[in-house]
Formats: sequence, C-alpha cells, structure tokens
Amino acid sequence: MEPNFVRADIVLIASPHNPLLITPDMIQREKLLFNEKLNVLQSIQNPGFSFIDYDLFTVMVDIQRLQITSKNNEDENLKSIIHFVKKYLSLFTTLSYNAMGINFDWMKNYSSNEVFPVIEPNSQLQEFLPIELKDHELYYGNIIYAKNNDYLLRLSIEQIRKPSFQIWYHYNFHHELINLDLSKILEYLENYQSLYFLSQNISIKLY
Repeated sequence: MEPNFVRADIVLIASPHNPLLITPDMIQREKLLFNEKLNVLQSIQNPGFSFIDYDLFTVMVDIQRLQITSKNNEDENLKSIIHFVKKYLSLFTTLSYNAMGINFDWMKNYSSNEVFPVIEPNSQLQEFLPIELKDHELYYGNIIYAKNNDYLLRLSIEQIRKPSFQIWYHYNFHHELINLDLSKILEYLENYQSLYFLSQNISIKLY
C-alpha cells in the first residue's frame, strides 16, 4: 500500500536562538521562504518563543530549537524549507549549532474491508509482559535505529485501531553538528531529497 504523506520538518538545535528576531516581516524581508504571498494565519513573538503559522508552513523558535514545517509534500514547498534553513544558517553564523533533525511523517489508512497488518510482539516480550496489562487491549509498534556516517535514523512505527485502522511512520534523521563548518551542514541539506524518498520507500515496504 502507498503511504500518505503527513508532514516534513527540519529542526536546528543551537545556542542561543533569538525568537524575537523571527517575525513574518523578517522572513519576508530576508526571503527565507520562496513564496512571497504567504498567508499568515497566526503570529506570536516573545523573548522565549516565536510561532508563525502560514497556510503552507509553520515556524517555531525557542532559545534552543528552531523548527520549520511543510504542511504538504509539493516539491516547491520541500525546497522552500531547505532554503529557509540554508538562509538562516547564513544569517546567523555566530550561533553554536549542535544538531539538525530532518523529519518525515507518513501514514497508511486501511478501510474496513482491507487486511490490517497487525504488529505483534515476539514471544520473549509476551513472556515478560506485566500482569497488570494482561486484561488490557494492547497495540504494539516498533522502533528501529539505523546509523551511517552522516546520521542516526530513528524510525518509530505505531498502529492505531480506533477510530480507523492506521499505521504511522515517524522518521528522525539526526545529524550531529558540533564543531562542523557550514559547508558540511549544507552538504547534509543537499541529501534532503534522498532522505525523503528513503522514508517513502521504507514506509511502502514495511507493513
């Protein structure tokens, strides 16, 4: 079954972000997003937190964390959040960047007449299941870690049975940035599209 795209975001962990600087006017002035006619639905700024909700994106910033989210997977919008992060990095070169997460959520939605691929625990887990849970209706999921030279992938898979049968896939491609120069961080961002398709293909094949 083909999974449905839910959301994509990029998270920058750094010290310290300045939430008061991240406003709709600043984003438009510095051209952090491609679309100059974005509709601002909500905007909140204070010393500890900035939140801007557009029709196609959301931006959240606190002292340690910046997150830019695309609400759909249209190519231009995914490219726009990459551009946002690149532009942000070029504007705030004095920040100490610690980590970057490239994240995707996918979901499979099963109709009532389709076979739902139930995730079952192995026998060892069932053997050690606390007695307090024996009379509960249990749903199981998976957490998979996969590491290579550039990132540590954490894939969390959960099944939902009510009100409808769904399987959710949460991907976090975690990149360590401590002591890396800007060119290496930009190199990680150049791999964004391949990580997007990797998450999509895994979601197609798993369950």
